[in-house]
Formats: sequence, C-alpha cells, structure tokens
Amino acid sequence: MWVENDFDDMIPAQFDGVLSSMSMTPQRAEQVAFSSKLFNTPTHLVAKKSSGILPTADSLKGKTVGVEQGTIQETYAKTYWESKGTKVVPYQNQDQVYADLISSRLDAALQDAVQADIDFLKTPRAGFDFVGKDLWKTRRSSAQAQASACVRTTPI
Repeated sequence: MWVENDFDDMIPAQFDGVLSSMSMTPQRAEQVAFSSKLFNTPTHLVAKKSSGILPTADSLKGKTVGVEQGTIQETYAKTYWESKGTKVVPYQNQDQVYADLISSRLDAALQDAVQADIDFLKTPRAGFDFVGKDLWKTRRSSAQAQASACVRTTPI
C-alpha cells in the first residue's frame, strides 16, 4: 500500500520502507535500516536575494527561520540559533515553509539544498536564492524497517 506522509511521522509510523531520501544519522540508524548511500547533499539557508542574511547566529538574531519538522535542519537551527535569538518555526511539510517564506512571515528557510533548488528556486518564485555557504553535507539514503532482510546497511 502506498501512503503519503509528512516527514516527521515517517520513522515512528512503522513503515516497511521509505521511498524518499533521508539523512543518515546514528539516531535514525537505531530505528531503521539504511540502504547504501544514494548521494551527499548540502544543507543551505534560503532567503530573499536582497536580504543580506547569512547562515550565522549573529545574522539571524531577531529573524524567523522556517524548517521542516523532524529534520536534521530543525535540530541544527534549534541547537545553534534559537538560543541566540532566532525564532525557529517548524512546519509539517516543506510546502508550508515555502508559503510563509513567499508571504514574508519567514525571513529564511533552512533545508536540503537539492530540495530547495528543485522544488522552490527553479520555479517561478522570483527573488529568492541560497544565502551564504553550505552549512554541511549529509549522506542520504532510503530507509527500511529494521527487520527487512532485503536491505544492505551502510555504517554511519
């Protein structure tokens, strides 16, 4: 059976597999079995081109940053920026982040660069771009239930 699901519910939902790329982290490896690495992808901040915003705690102080719930980007933003004065707003899916970014309810969005490029920046929504440098690159993979006999795992 095919089920569409928001990202933050994928691991606890007890699926047999996830047909989506997922960042390979030690915490997630305790709950799911990862396939071999599919690709590496950077995490990047997206904002209006003219904003002058950079992906630093100082630059984001007093700003509002949107993230998708349950992602490594949410963890990063809450760990490194929220305590320094950035308002971090989690959303159930990335489309909600885009809507609030376009309507100026957000100053920026922190997310996977491939997703941002394909789903947002290469669409007719003018005036937004990656700001600053990549924050880090993560290994992306598909995930299966731990008991799946058909998965080959890669150590993290």
